[in-house]
Amino acid sequence: MLSTGPISSVLRCFHLFRNLSEHELEAVAATCKSGEFARGDYLFYQSEEILQVYFVISGRVRLFSTSEDGKEQTFLLADQGDMFPHLGFFRTDSYPHHAVALDDVHCLVIPVRTFEQLLLAHPAISFKIMQVLADKIIDLQQRLEDKTFYPVESQLVSLLLRLSETHAARLDAEWLRFSTTFTNSELAGMLGTTRETVNRTIQKLKKQQAVVMAQGGSMHIHLEKLRSLLPDTPVVPIDPQKDHFIRTHAQTCCVRGCHEV
Repeated sequence: MLSTGPISSVLRCFHLFRNLSEHELEAVAATCKSGEFARGDYLFYQSEEILQVYFVISGRVRLFSTSEDGKEQTFLLADQGDMFPHLGFFRTDSYPHHAVALDDVHCLVIPVRTFEQLLLAHPAISFKIMQVLADKIIDLQQRLEDKTFYPVESQLVSLLLRLSETHAARLDAEWLRFSTTFTNSELAGMLGTTRETVNRTIQKLKKQQAVVMAQGGSMHIHLEKLRSLLPDTPVVPIDPQKDHFIRTHAQTCCVRGCHEV
């Protein structure tokens, strides 16, 4: 659960600010404002200029893009503790996705221009934030490799395992229960496939006793059984030299106009 105390305490709960000192958190808190959005409201549209970055306190937001032929691709279902867009503080162009509230949403909003001035005054904050974003870049590379090398069924298994890291709680030594309900359509949107494909794969996972749907619609997953369903030859992890390059540049990157990882 997120803190309901001072804004600096709320910010402490977000992964992006995990390395900041109390004094630095207070400086960031001074740039924040509150945002309230009703279900169905758009926080922003794809191709609009990036003006603000959002930190979800409650509710859920869908980030998606639409192709010229009307097909939609879901990139993130952001809920409590998530922020987006991840590189919003370090880009000068437009939002890469639409963002729509799936239910009533309360979030902290930080104007990009105001935050830029903060980073210029406190460069140590930008270094610490870029270190955290380096982890995100590495995670995104892993997702791309999943998409490239895994069949759809394995991609769904990998997605469930990844989602379980932030959206599930342990029931016992073997099973996790998702605290967030993801519909098959939402899972399909995150994979760029059809709902029918996800339906078939979920049914197969049920037969293999790797997934159980509990009363109320919550999903339970068996960690080891899911992991055993991934290909025998795992996706090659990020090369150590790439990892070192990303993390080194994250430590030396300026606010804008310098290195782009």
